Amino acid sequence: MEITASNQGQTVKGVNSSKQLISPQNLNKLIEKNTKNYSNKDSLELNYSNKKNSHPIRLVSPLDLFNTSPTVTQNTNNTEIYVKEWQKVANNIIHSGQHGIENYTQLEFQPNLTSVVSSQTTPIEQSQDKLKIRNYSMRPRIGNSYKISGEQILDKTTNMPAVPAAVIFDRSNNLIVAYDKSGKPIIAFEARNNTVKHFEDKSEEWLMQNSMKVGTNAPAPNGIYAIAAEYKDDPNSGKTFGSYKIAFAGGKIADRAILIHSRDYSQNKEIAWTKDATGLQNKTHGCFLMQDPDLVALANLLKEKTEPVAFVVQGSYKINYQSPLL
Repeated sequence: MEITASNQGQTVKGVNSSKQLISPQNLNKLIEKNTKNYSNKDSLELNYSNKKNSHPIRLVSPLDLFNTSPTVTQNTNNTEIYVKEWQKVANNIIHSGQHGIENYTQLEFQPNLTSVVSSQTTPIEQSQDKLKIRNYSMRPRIGNSYKISGEQILDKTTNMPAVPAAVIFDRSNNLIVAYDKSGKPIIAFEARNNTVKHFEDKSEEWLMQNSMKVGTNAPAPNGIYAIAAEYKDDPNSGKTFGSYKIAFAGGKIADRAILIHSRDYSQNKEIAWTKDATGLQNKTHGCFLMQDPDLVALANLLKEKTEPVAFVVQGSYKINYQSPLL
């Protein structure tokens, strides 16, 4: 099946083998068009093809997620639509015990992530950063509608604490972004998902397939899940998690006990990302790795949540040493 879809005002026919530019609205239309007797309790497999390759898009209950096709006008914030749909999934996970949308291919849930972050955030002041000098990692970027006040992130208009609705991690850009319910970015950080298996000459196909299997130490599986909890940890215990462990619910990402964490003894010391290839300090068994002050800031933000927060994973499964290009 050749996919033709309109994305960001651009008609996309077929699919690039590394990036699939399909929005949630258009994916829903494709599903409805190509499935006549589909039960949303079953898995659905669609195939996209280009001139060289044919790849599966595997989804779990996609109609549960994309059960509407909102009309996007020129004045509509596309990110707001994404966040609302992601939150539906998170609510179903937390309140009904359902699985998330487990899509281990490279489908991009938000294709324009870097452009949104680049245009709608700015780096925090050096004085506001616990890591005054950063030689290896991006300085966190605060959303244009928000400001830093001590340990809190405040809405510039209301002066109230920021309330997160969704967090997205893009492996292709080593970027993790928290959004509010209106689709405005609150804050963005650099993060990594390079694992021990990246250094064993495993193919990208192997890494992708095994992301859905317990005990493989492959990267985290792409998909839409929910933040389960943030647990304070002892950053000097020697257990390698840093100041917090952020856990997930909603599928294999939880079954594999994948977390967001940092490394011990790194509260005021930058993890040297460039040393990914030389030691366990900078790679994981599937978890997401952040600088410890960034992890603390994300955990503090998540404590302000008033409803389930979605966690979205997207991007290539290839190893990535590059800091976000914004």
